[in-house]
Amino acid sequence: MKRNMNFLRQGSGSNFFSKMVDVPLVAVNVILVVCMALASFSDRVRPTDSLVVSELGLGFPILLVLSVLFMLFWLARLKWSFLISLFGIILSFNCCVKTLAFNKEKDDKDRSFKLMTYNVHLFNFYTELSRNEILKYLSESDADVLCLQEFGYSTNEKSNHLKEKEIFAELKKKYPYNHIDVARIKNGSYGVAILSRYPILNKGKVEYISQYNSSLYADVEIKGKIIRIYNCHLESNKLTENDKNLVKNFGKEMSTEKMNEVVSHLSKKLSDAYVLRERQADRIASEVPVSPHPVIVCGDFNDVPVSYAYSKIKGDDLNDAFVDAGFGYCYTFRENMFWFRIDHVLYDKTMEVLSYKVGDLKASDHYPVECSFKWK
Repeated sequence: MKRNMNFLRQGSGSNFFSKMVDVPLVAVNVILVVCMALASFSDRVRPTDSLVVSELGLGFPILLVLSVLFMLFWLARLKWSFLISLFGIILSFNCCVKTLAFNKEKDDKDRSFKLMTYNVHLFNFYTELSRNEILKYLSESDADVLCLQEFGYSTNEKSNHLKEKEIFAELKKKYPYNHIDVARIKNGSYGVAILSRYPILNKGKVEYISQYNSSLYADVEIKGKIIRIYNCHLESNKLTENDKNLVKNFGKEMSTEKMNEVVSHLSKKLSDAYVLRERQADRIASEVPVSPHPVIVCGDFNDVPVSYAYSKIKGDDLNDAFVDAGFGYCYTFRENMFWFRIDHVLYDKTMEVLSYKVGDLKASDHYPVECSFKWK
């Protein structure tokens, strides 16, 4: 009898301890699901209406991973609390499918054309021609159209850094048609460029407010069909090396105080860029429906798929090449733990995407993205 009583006391003590642990964990799980729910609205809420929701959208992949871990934790303990995370995932399912993709690889031998978008980071401006990996990568590419952001070169003839004539000496023969818009910066240039194997019949610029960033379009005739390609570089977050080092150092010595410092500092930086990207996205989105030709909008959006800028440009008329042909979790920006997919390829529904590939060249702070298409 005494043994049974002792067992009951031990059991009740164990249950009490379990509840003491579970209650705060359930509370954290609920807060996590609330954040996921708010983040899932970031593609519909303008940054000018709520910067907090926009910033939560940026962190959606992290929220998703934490939610899955919570669900597995509760399932391993046979607790009904796993339903909390499951509810959050179902609620934000639309964002999940933009973050993770599970497509079978298709044969692209029958492709109509191949496109590459790449933020070339000024061709690593401080790299000599003989060692320029980016230029070599582009010259060896089998893409039919190149959409380049942060396209730039040195204007100092005495410098041994990459010059305009050297870039075109390498690429002009392969890509004889181009549309380029650059602004002058100290000892160089900075802008966007569309380079094509096929004739460019018409070209223009999307006008919006920005000091350095811009968006171009070109009507390219490919095998008898005309397609309008937009190359977009939306407002940068303007993160300096000091900002990146701040995040890097936080990864080495994590603390609540450090986290608050990093979050507060980055929020101020991000807020201005969010507002500008909102206006730029509105401007680009207004052009897509009135295009006389099928459209591809690609480039460095400086924003994740769970964002207002991405969703506004995509609208109902365009598909995402990653969602339809990618696999797994993909990121195109790679520096200092900022592993985000901010380079996008959105395409008209009159086309079919056959392949989506993120290159592994680490010469820029972005990876190149290559997609193959065919006409339906």
